[in-house]
Amino acid sequence: MLNEINVEILGEKYNFPRGTTLEEISKIVSLNYTFPILLARIDNRIKELSEKVFNDCKIEFLDLTSKEGNKCHISGLCYILIYACKKLYGKKGNVIILHSLDKGIYIESEFKLDKNILKDIKDMMREIILSDCPITRSTVDRIEAIKYFESIGDHVKANVMRYNTNSYITLYRLGDSYNYFYNNMPSSTSHVLDFDLTYINENGFLLQFPTIYDLTIPEYKHHPSMYEVFNNYTRWGKIMHIENTADLNKLVSTRNVDDLIHIAERISNNVLFALANIIQSKNKLKIVLLGGPSSSGKTTTSKKLCLYLKSFGLHPIALSMDDFFKDRDETPKDENGD
Repeated sequence: MLNEINVEILGEKYNFPRGTTLEEISKIVSLNYTFPILLARIDNRIKELSEKVFNDCKIEFLDLTSKEGNKCHISGLCYILIYACKKLYGKKGNVIILHSLDKGIYIESEFKLDKNILKDIKDMMREIILSDCPITRSTVDRIEAIKYFESIGDHVKANVMRYNTNSYITLYRLGDSYNYFYNNMPSSTSHVLDFDLTYINENGFLLQFPTIYDLTIPEYKHHPSMYEVFNNYTRWGKIMHIENTADLNKLVSTRNVDDLIHIAERISNNVLFALANIIQSKNKLKIVLLGGPSSSGKTTTSKKLCLYLKSFGLHPIALSMDDFFKDRDETPKDENGD
């Protein structure tokens, strides 16, 4: 029939009226999932649940146990957190989402925190989640979006809009607020489940959540060295007047970004020189280990560090993990030929 579509989900065939939303379709199979459905994959493309389906297709629904669903879950939590702070403290309730920290996200507030205030924020988030508030996507004129963010005192978002070349912007609405996010969003606050807030200091706290690797929320473990590295870069960004992407865009547009690159290189070299000095002063030190994710600069850093160590009269040898990888045709096989 022209007014119906055929949909395959988990190996089963279903018929739906043409134009049915993924949200409506997901309710048919929601009991097959341990956690609330957050997104859908159709023809290898990720779709939010507000999308309508007009053609025959195979649908794979995603919850927080998938990589894409987990990102969506975290984005939803961040929005709920921002909304909760605004409901509690109005325009003064600004929070800045900064960086990852011990399986969570470190967040700073523009108001003084204590454990009781953090509990109030957590309780408000719980209330918003239980209220099943819809999170809807809207396409708005870019100039109107700039005016809106200026009116609520969010000058960073307004400046981000100024460097966007699109005539229209996609915003997400929760209650009486609008916000701008890069990631996909859940369709309702009730689709967001477990989380925790951990007090760090009077202006900072940690947002914790389940991950695809661990669906429980572990107890926070403070890593002072890593925490201090992030703090140093945050302080440096403030000194350089580059605290967000809008500041960086402004620097690039004025063609002054080369100075920033040179300054960053000088700082990196100064740190490596100081590190080499510490290493050479410890006579019994034989091995220095460098760790980091793929393409983070481990090989480049080790080569630079070797040069500095040589300047102190040492004779370092660099061993890279890349040196021990074999080509595919030389990779050993297991008993199954894999």
